Amino acid sequence: MAKVENFSEKMKKLRAKKKISLEKLAKETGYSVDYLSQIENNEERAPVSVIFSVSKALAIASEDFLSTKKEQRSHRKVIRKRKESFQKRAENYSYQVLTPQGKNKHLNAFKVTIKPQQDHKMVEYHHPGEEFIYVLSGALKLKVGRNTYKLKQTESMHFDSLKAHKLWSTSEEPTVILVATYSP
Repeated sequence: MAKVENFSEKMKKLRAKKKISLEKLAKETGYSVDYLSQIENNEERAPVSVIFSVSKALAIASEDFLSTKKEQRSHRKVIRKRKESFQKRAENYSYQVLTPQGKNKHLNAFKVTIKPQQDHKMVEYHHPGEEFIYVLSGALKLKVGRNTYKLKQTESMHFDSLKAHKLWSTSEEPTVILVATYSP
């Protein structure tokens, strides 16, 4: 059975194939060379916003980074596999892609679960477009630019995602949010 590449391996391989330096990728995405290097070397996990930014800079659909070539050959299998396997885990949160058919689309949606009293291991996120966050359960703090907002169940926020943003759970239970991103 062939080895399945992870995002870091695919990113490194595609960047090399397209002859794009880490410096140029850093300039295109707004993330530092050191941070992108850590992702490529599997020292850091790439959050969704980084996947979007790198995908755009490398001119590839973000879904292609998150699926295997075999999955890409069979659309039906892709949808089924993504529903089962797109529950990706990072240090303090997990996310599930709700729009797996969104390849080459501008709008993507995710269900994100953040552990109680935890944040995303932070680099502040930023990516072109807009973002909408709706709290399904729990509570969170959301920092957008210099402003900090407290959101509880059924509350939402819509903002320019080019502004640096960061979020963390403030509740004693897992915080579950719906995140919709629009990228031009």
